[in-house]
Amino acid sequence: NLKTMESYNDFLSILQRHDDRPSVLYKYRKWDKENNKDLLRTGMIVFSRPDSFEDLFDCHLPEIYPRGIELLNYYMKDSSEKNKHFTERQHFKYAMYWCLHSPMRDSSQTNLIDEYFWTRFNEEHGILCLCKTADINEMWEKYANQSKGYCVGFDAQKLSSQFFGHEVIYCPGIPTIDFVKDPDDLKIIKEIFYKSNWWAFEKEYRYFKRGHGTMLTDEDRLVDIANFIREVHLGKNMSLEDRNEIKEIVAKKYYGVDIIE
Repeated sequence: NLKTMESYNDFLSILQRHDDRPSVLYKYRKWDKENNKDLLRTGMIVFSRPDSFEDLFDCHLPEIYPRGIELLNYYMKDSSEKNKHFTERQHFKYAMYWCLHSPMRDSSQTNLIDEYFWTRFNEEHGILCLCKTADINEMWEKYANQSKGYCVGFDAQKLSSQFFGHEVIYCPGIPTIDFVKDPDDLKIIKEIFYKSNWWAFEKEYRYFKRGHGTMLTDEDRLVDIANFIREVHLGKNMSLEDRNEIKEIVAKKYYGVDIIE
């Protein structure tokens, strides 16, 4: 079970003190389809379901379960907490029994545990993925239609006043979750903010919403951030027609927002 929100908020505040957040954060977008224009047209953005991302391990980290002596020690500790009247021999007998009959030894059981966690996690969390700079060539190529799209800069301080955010922590290989050693709060943080260093070029910074035990609806995930927009960058390969369309939208809807070409 997830811990109380008091302990969860305490955990996040500690993490946030070690954050490196720029003043502006960026979202790369295409401009070749009507739905890609909604960010500027409506000022609304979606906090995505964690299971909607391209990377199969993004927000879906492998969970490592204890084996051997680690499993024995896990059940010795479990017995000491549950059976305070036991002798040392009784604790050992308890631990040995559960080492042999533990659901953590059965992959079909651990798969059910994982599926339960991920189902709740995906339903209760929404994630906004941004970047720390507006000059990442790979992002312009992939997410802004080979620089034919645009990039919106948001006021990071305003975002952080409403949502918890942190830079993505890039790890060698594929990050994992330790079922025994990682507390529930850390599991959530790892799922959201830990990624393989294969993706380090993205220089990603994330914010998230949480349903606190309830499922986020599509309406919950849609957030008005029109007042957070500070600048709009136009791709170097954007057509004149598209440039003029964006300039017209910004002039009408976003007073004081800079257009950067």
